[in-house]
Amino acid sequence: MNGGAMSQLHALVQRIEAATGRHFPDAAAFHEFSCREPELFWRHALEAFGMPFDGQPHPACAGSGVRETRFFPQLQLNPAQWLLWPASAEIEQASALTVVNELGGQEDCSRAALRDRAMRVAAGLDAAGLRAGERVVAIGHNSIGLIEAFLGTVALGAVWSSVGPDLGPPAVLSRFGQLEPSVIFVDESYRHHGQQHDLHAHLGAVLEALPSVRLIVRLHRSPPQTRRRPRGPRRRG
Repeated sequence: MNGGAMSQLHALVQRIEAATGRHFPDAAAFHEFSCREPELFWRHALEAFGMPFDGQPHPACAGSGVRETRFFPQLQLNPAQWLLWPASAEIEQASALTVVNELGGQEDCSRAALRDRAMRVAAGLDAAGLRAGERVVAIGHNSIGLIEAFLGTVALGAVWSSVGPDLGPPAVLSRFGQLEPSVIFVDESYRHHGQQHDLHAHLGAVLEALPSVRLIVRLHRSPPQTRRRPRGPRRRG
């Protein structure tokens, strides 16, 4: 466990000791307390870590048994908001993502830049009419742009699913077809083992079978290009 994580855990132990008047001489004692009184432990953990949330933090636990227990059933967390929550100036400017391609090229993105770019994606999707619960899919290689698209999507409460660009149309449609996505992010080509592969025919076949898609976003352009799909009669079958 790194020093930052140890510092957070130590701060939590001190917080609970001050609030309850108890003393935990070692990690085993603190772990035993967290299992014996989960409601108290998790309530203090939520407050100590300062995670942004919507809803009510009580109860911290509901139900009994491994399968039935639900933690914070009245509370909602947005993973994008939580991951990109503003931090200290040092952390904000430090690299949050590093991508290295097969040619050795490297791209870095700071936490502050990642948040800004992800929120721009979210704003664009919101302006395009995307709503919570709708599905967004992507065909793309691992990249900062793909992570930005993911974070921007889940920031709106939409559902995300993605596949690599090397999958053929049947494999892609076996996953995406049942989702009926509203938006798709795509790479138009990708490099693998020294060869550049064009995806236009591949994408054409996929889009033809996904009539629910109303917005196509091309990744790895500056800025990413969007194209609204012409509305037409919805195919059945």
